[in-house]
Amino acid sequence: MPPILDGKYRLGERLAGGGMGVVYRARHLGLDKPCAVKLIQPRHRDDPAFFRRFHGEAEILGSLEHPHVVRVTDFGVDPHGGGVAYLVMELLEGQSLELACRGGPWTIARALPVLAAVAAALDHAHRQGVLHCDLKAENVFLRAGVGEAAGVRLLDFGLARLGEAEPGAEDAVREESGSPDQARLLGTPLYLAPELTRGLAPTAAADVYAFGVLTYRLLTGRFPFAGDPATLRRQHLSSPPPPPSSHGAPGELDTPLLAALAKDPARRPGSAGEVVATLAVAARRGWWRRHLPRRLGMASAASALAVIAAAAAGRLPPLAALEDSSLDLRLLLSPSTEPDARLLLLTLDDGDLGPAEAPLAERDGELASLLSAVLQAGASRVAVDHLLPFAWSESQPFVELVLRHPGRLALAVATTAEGDTVGEEVARGWIAGALGPEGVAGLFVHSHLDLDPDGSVRRGRRGYRDVSGGWRPTLGGWLADPEAALAGAASEGAFLLDLRADWRRLDAWSWRDARRRLERDPTQLRGRLVLAGGAFTGSGDQHRVPGPRGRPARASGLALQALTAHTLLAGLPLRPVAPGAGLALFAPLALAAAAAPLVLERLAPAAAVAGAALLYVALSTWLFARWGLVAPLVAPLAALLLGAAACWLLARRLPAPPTEEIRG
Repeated sequence: MPPILDGKYRLGERLAGGGMGVVYRARHLGLDKPCAVKLIQPRHRDDPAFFRRFHGEAEILGSLEHPHVVRVTDFGVDPHGGGVAYLVMELLEGQSLELACRGGPWTIARALPVLAAVAAALDHAHRQGVLHCDLKAENVFLRAGVGEAAGVRLLDFGLARLGEAEPGAEDAVREESGSPDQARLLGTPLYLAPELTRGLAPTAAADVYAFGVLTYRLLTGRFPFAGDPATLRRQHLSSPPPPPSSHGAPGELDTPLLAALAKDPARRPGSAGEVVATLAVAARRGWWRRHLPRRLGMASAASALAVIAAAAAGRLPPLAALEDSSLDLRLLLSPSTEPDARLLLLTLDDGDLGPAEAPLAERDGELASLLSAVLQAGASRVAVDHLLPFAWSESQPFVELVLRHPGRLALAVATTAEGDTVGEEVARGWIAGALGPEGVAGLFVHSHLDLDPDGSVRRGRRGYRDVSGGWRPTLGGWLADPEAALAGAASEGAFLLDLRADWRRLDAWSWRDARRRLERDPTQLRGRLVLAGGAFTGSGDQHRVPGPRGRPARASGLALQALTAHTLLAGLPLRPVAPGAGLALFAPLALAAAAAPLVLERLAPAAAVAGAALLYVALSTWLFARWGLVAPLVAPLAALLLGAAACWLLARRLPAPPTEEIRG
C-alpha cells in the first residue's frame, strides 16, 4: 500500500483490520489534521458494480450526522495501486465495546446509558433509510476520557454490504437453500437474525435482533448461542436463547431482552430505543421490588422519631410560644360567636368614680344594697371581682348581704408575688363568727388570670392550689358551677378559653344605671350569673387577648372572668386533640413526608413533603372549625420537615434507582 493515498492522506500505523477492511491512522496533508482511513477490500476490484455501490453507500454515510455515529468526512477511490476504495473518518482514541466487556458482565445501571447511545444512533440511521447489517460489540467504540455513554461511537454503518461474508457463513446459506446462487449472508454469525440465515434481505428488524444479541452479551458476559457457523445458524433459526437470568442477570430483564431475540421479526420491538426503554422500565421495577421494603423501613424509623420529637418539642418554651401564635391565627380566622346569654357584667366604670362621687371604700352601703337588690331580683349567683377593703367587715349592710345569701355570693381574693393571700380581711368579725371557717372558705374565690409569656390570656382554670395546698376556685369557675369549683372535681389544669365568643357582646350594666334598670324590669335578672367589678381607667386590669378578626387587642379582667364562665358553661368547646387521636392524625403524614425523599425523585419529594405539611395544616384547621379540636401545629410541622430533610440526606448516600428516561 502506498504511503500517500490518493495524493491527500499520509497513512501511518495500522489500527485495526480483518473482514471487509483495514483501518490506518492517517494525516490529511492539506489540513495537517489527524484522521482515520479505512481501506475497503472488495472481492473483485475490477467489478464496476462494487464501485457504484461503494459510491452510493459512502454518500449516505457522509450525510449520516449523529453524535453517536462516527463521522465520515471523505471517501474516494485511489487510482494508484489497482484502485483502492477508502473512507476517511474521525480519529477515535479508546477501545471497542468488545474489549470493554471482556472483564465480565456489566450492571444494568452501567449498561443502559451506553445501550441508549447505540440505540439512538441505530434508530437515527434507520429513519434515514440506512441499515447497519453488521452490528456487534466490535463496531461500538468507546472514546477515552469522555465517559462511556458520551463517548459512544457506532462504526461501519452499511459497509457489510460492500465487503466479504464471514468464512463459512455463505456455506451455511447454501446448505439451507440448496442453491449456490442464494444471496450472500451479511453480518457476523454470532449476531445474525434468523431471517438473514435464510438469505432474506436485511431489514431494520435484523439490526434490532443484533442489538438484542449485543445487549445480551453486555449484561451476561456471554452470547445467546455458541458454536461453529452452521451450529449458530441452526440455533438462531430454531433454538430459544437461555434466559439472561440463567447467566446471572436480574430476572426482570428476561422478558424485554428475549423479546428482542424473537425468531419472528414482527414480534420484536419496533426499534432499538424501544428495547432500551423496556429494559429501563423492567430494571427500575425490579430495583424497587428489592429496595423498597428497606427504604420504607428507614422512612418508618424516621417518622417514628419525628412523632417522638413532635411530642417532646411541643413543651419547649420557644415552640410553645409559636404554638400559641398558631392558635391565635386559627382564632383570627374564626367567626365570632355570642357569649352565654346568662352572663351579666355589673361594672364600676369611670362615671361611677367621678369627682362628685364618694370613694369606693365609703360606698359600702350603696353597693351592698345594689347587690342585695340584684340577688332578690332572681340572679342565680353574684361574684365580686374586686378586693374589698377591711372596713367593710364592720359595715352592717355588707355583713347582712353576705349572711343573707350564702352560696349565692362570692368575693375575690388574690395571691401576692410572695405567696400571701389578700382580700380575706373583709370576712373578719361578724362574718367569720357567723359562717365559721368552712363557710368563710366557701365565700372566697380567686381573681387570678393565667398570663402566657407574651402577656396574653388564652387559658382559664376552674381553680388553683395556693401555697398551702388549699383549693381556691376561680371567679369564672365558681360562677359557672359552684359545686364543681369548690370541690375541685374537674381537672386542675388550664383549659383553652373560648375566645371566639365576643366579650364585647356581653350584657353589661354600670353601677349607676343598674338600680334604674332593675326598677324598670326586675325580671330581667332572673337566673342570671352576675360578675361585678371594676372597668375604670387606670385599674391596670386590661389584658392582651387574641380572638376573631375585628376584636380589640385588650379586654378587662372582668370580661375574661366572664369568658372563663362562658367556656365552662359551653362544656369546654375548645379542647386539645387527644394524644392518641393526634398520633393517628400526624403519624401517617410524617411517614409520607419521610418516605418521599427515599422513594420519589426530582421535584416529587419536595411536592410530597409540602403536600403532607399542608394536609396536616388543613386537617388541623378543619378539626378546629368543625369541632373546636386544637391540634398542635408548630412542633409536628417542624418534626415533619426535619424528618424529611434527614431522609433526603440519607437518600443522597444510598444507591440511586435506575431511571426510566434513558437518553442516548
